[in-house]
Amino acid sequence: MISLPLQISLGLFLSATLASITEWPWPKFVPIIVAFVITLCEAFSRGPKHRWFYKFVLPALSAIALVASCWIVWSDDKKARNSETQSSTQWNRIEGKLGDEEATKRYLDAVGNLTHQLTAAKTGSSVEKFFSSERERQKLRDEVNQANRKLLLAYEIRMNPVRDYVISKFDSWLTEVRKRGIKVEITNSDIPAVSVGVQRGGAAREAVFASGDRISLQFYSALIVDGRLKGNLHCQMPFVSGKGLFQAGEVFAMGMGENRYTIANQRPSRFTYKPYEGKADNPIQDQEFISRLDQALDEVMAFVVEEATAPK
Repeated sequence: MISLPLQISLGLFLSATLASITEWPWPKFVPIIVAFVITLCEAFSRGPKHRWFYKFVLPALSAIALVASCWIVWSDDKKARNSETQSSTQWNRIEGKLGDEEATKRYLDAVGNLTHQLTAAKTGSSVEKFFSSERERQKLRDEVNQANRKLLLAYEIRMNPVRDYVISKFDSWLTEVRKRGIKVEITNSDIPAVSVGVQRGGAAREAVFASGDRISLQFYSALIVDGRLKGNLHCQMPFVSGKGLFQAGEVFAMGMGENRYTIANQRPSRFTYKPYEGKADNPIQDQEFISRLDQALDEVMAFVVEEATAPK
């Protein structure tokens, strides 16, 4: 007969082998149970010698070994199943099995719902803080608006007179031209020198001659945002030839910023007036600047009238 330790070892080996080739839990216990039955048969077939040991002690030890062996096999099998289940679940939810669209969809839906709940909670808190701070926000808005108004007044004092001077010079030329029988259609518009929040721009004056030549006096306002000057006042005069014989493009440009103002000669090969840069606190009182401005505008307007009235 096979000894008890050998039977137990053989049973455990066969159980492990059977566990590796089958996913069913209970067949794994068959070899251990068979080993226990063989042990009982061997014990009860012994003679009267050592009868107490074979009839009681050996069966009891075999029973204990059977329970312990079954528990070990069942425990290992349960751990293996749990590990496989967790791995499969994690793979399905996080990575998504290839072809397992339903698992992937459930995972994405769950994450989407959780994200929506979290963002809704955070946004709700932010919105609550926003509405509860109405007084502070209004106070801040009033302070910003007050700063913008002060800055607007300051830069209007600095820039409006120069803008008005350029417009007046343009209008004076066209008035004199009309007195000499030259037909000119003039369109007027109000473009501020300084604006708050949104830049304003366009043609403050546009003159169209009978020949189709067109000259525009355009302004793009300086911009104030949150109590600061963000953009400069820009003035330009684009000229378009109606006869198609001369395309001058921009013939005059002037700019005014926080600390300086400039006159640019856009066509030095055609005009002789010199560029200028000044830094006076009040540009309209800068005599050199006004003199250069007169010279540039006179030369540009003379060129425009000559081109517009020249025979074809």
